[in-house]
Amino acid sequence: MRGRRTGASFSPFATIKDYRHGPAMGSNAGQPRLCLTYRADCNTVARETVLELACAGGIPMAQIAGLGHVGIYASDLMKMRDFYSRVLELKIADEDLEERRMVFMSSDPVAEHHEFVLMEGRVTSDDAKVIQQISFAVPSIQDMRDFKARIDAENLTIDRIVSHGNAFGMYFFDPEGNRVELYYKTGFPVPQPHGDPLDLSRSDEELLNEAKELLHSKR
Repeated sequence: MRGRRTGASFSPFATIKDYRHGPAMGSNAGQPRLCLTYRADCNTVARETVLELACAGGIPMAQIAGLGHVGIYASDLMKMRDFYSRVLELKIADEDLEERRMVFMSSDPVAEHHEFVLMEGRVTSDDAKVIQQISFAVPSIQDMRDFKARIDAENLTIDRIVSHGNAFGMYFFDPEGNRVELYYKTGFPVPQPHGDPLDLSRSDEELLNEAKELLHSKR
């Protein structure tokens, strides 16, 4: 799993100062253990590796492997189903259009059964801002151009197209006003937030060179 330390000699534990109780768990006494220590002065949790016989009151550290899927409510389920499957080409992995009125969608249902779920039942007003954005990665800059043409053909509003340096993003509103982003990862770790207008009519090489230059100008 990405980002997780492995090896029999390392056991991750969490502990909160002033709330310690019971013996430490695990069988690797005397080995380095990753602990969480509560700092009352700044009200934050700091990570620190400590050498001790045991992390008193330790509990195994949990870790998020990644975002699994996002589900949203839809006022017009079939209209939203059509948009996300036809225009954005998400594949329908499963659906129940009779009783529960749900559609399970994925870019690759074999690798991940569903990444995006639509469910009928949105009851908010049309101008309610519930979702900040829903983002989908695309494999190339050309895909962004092709999707822009499709979105224009649907007469949907494109909010902005920008370079974040680490990614190029196109933001638009779906048929029910949810803000959606299609983005291409450049691979350049440009500090965020950053957003310059992006002209997709320019060549891939020009766009990527400009993004790379931000590595120096943003430091």
